[in-house]
Amino acid sequence: YDLLRLVSGSENEAALKEELSQIVKAELLFQRGIFRNLTYTFKHILIQETAYNSLLKSKRKELHLRTARILEQEIPDVPKRQPALLAFHFCEAGELEKAVAYWTIASQRSLTRFANEEAMAQSRRGIEMLKAVPQSPQRAALEVPLQSTLGYALLSGYGYAHPEVRKAFTRALELCEQIGDAPQLFKIAVGLWMYYIIASRMDEALDLSQRLLRIAESTQDPVQHMQSHYCLAFTQYYRADFLASKLIMETALESEVEGCDYSSMSPIGDDWRIHVRVILAHVYWHLGQVRDGERLVREANAIAKELKHPWGIVFAAFQSAWFHQMHGQPALTLKYAAEAIGIAEEKGFGFWLPLTNLLSVWAESRHSNSCMEPKDSSGTEKIKASLDRYRAMGSGAGVSCCLFILAEDYICLGQYDEAVAELENARAFLRETGENFFEPEYHRLHGRIQLDRYRNSGQTEELDEAAIHFKQALALARRIESR
Repeated sequence: YDLLRLVSGSENEAALKEELSQIVKAELLFQRGIFRNLTYTFKHILIQETAYNSLLKSKRKELHLRTARILEQEIPDVPKRQPALLAFHFCEAGELEKAVAYWTIASQRSLTRFANEEAMAQSRRGIEMLKAVPQSPQRAALEVPLQSTLGYALLSGYGYAHPEVRKAFTRALELCEQIGDAPQLFKIAVGLWMYYIIASRMDEALDLSQRLLRIAESTQDPVQHMQSHYCLAFTQYYRADFLASKLIMETALESEVEGCDYSSMSPIGDDWRIHVRVILAHVYWHLGQVRDGERLVREANAIAKELKHPWGIVFAAFQSAWFHQMHGQPALTLKYAAEAIGIAEEKGFGFWLPLTNLLSVWAESRHSNSCMEPKDSSGTEKIKASLDRYRAMGSGAGVSCCLFILAEDYICLGQYDEAVAELENARAFLRETGENFFEPEYHRLHGRIQLDRYRNSGQTEELDEAAIHFKQALALARRIESR
């Protein structure tokens, strides 16, 4: 009622109340509450639309503007708690820049609550409105936070490799470059790097990670220092440059500054100390430093749980599950996978579910029968289905490793033709993308197939083939320093 009274501009409150009473009696409005807590709603949406459309457009704009200004200036918590409401009224009043500013605030507020669909819709409303604003540096500055928030929401809701993620971050980065020294540029570039690395576009990921490193070196910002080192090291890890990745991430760890907010530059809002530790654990596994890796896994999960950021907890749990899968520990793989799945399902983080389910199925098929081989083909088919779902998202990171997991399951089941087909798929993928961190597995698993065939047939040619593949696997592992 108070808002209605202020917007009406009536100086005769008694007359206003009488008119409202007559409308309620005519059953056009519902009245709830008493005294100053009265609220009014239209009995039906069609009545509301008819009343609204009966107003001249100029009168509508006047009322929307008056409503927006009253909400903004006289009801203190509205700008903070209901920015979308202000955006709507300023939009209908034709106050485009004000509306865009509040759509930006609304989308960012939705993002912090992981209301990703809301954040996407609000960002897009703001972007659409800006089409009516002439091109200028000021307009570009208004669009940057909308595009970046859209990118973050898409990333969180649909996964790193969704094509719209690249589109949003690329546009935001272009706008930052038009403006010049835009403060958001680094964080936006990290978002685009995330797209490239998960889409397995290794060359673009490497170029962008090197650019991030140059920015961090110029700013001397400790958060940017850690984040840029992580991006470069993670890229090098997937490219099988384990020693370079190890050195870069150890440098990042050594540079930690107490009291720094290492989530401040994260597109998702989680802490990059988690990322550095758990991915360095993977690198240590490849280099044979398993105990160091286990220590870092524990540290990463402890930080994630202390900070209670759901994305950080899922990231740490998923990567920990993968670490223990590599180390052949089904019980621990199952434990971490279950934790990641539980939070991902609760928060709607769909990106994490296919691969985490893949690891869970792998672990369950071995843990349930105390054997390191699948008991039947049901789990193997689930692994294949999970991988297909992951790739359908546009994701590529880790696909070669997953294809090797699938191929090994087929070998254990004696389905050698299927195993060979998946091995060739993996080889084609790593040659296309440069994701070489599990390349020795191609020859090791071919060697296993030939050795099994020799045991079944006794033909020495197959034993010779197995020996050739095992030697190639060892040579390749030595070349990339993988233990």
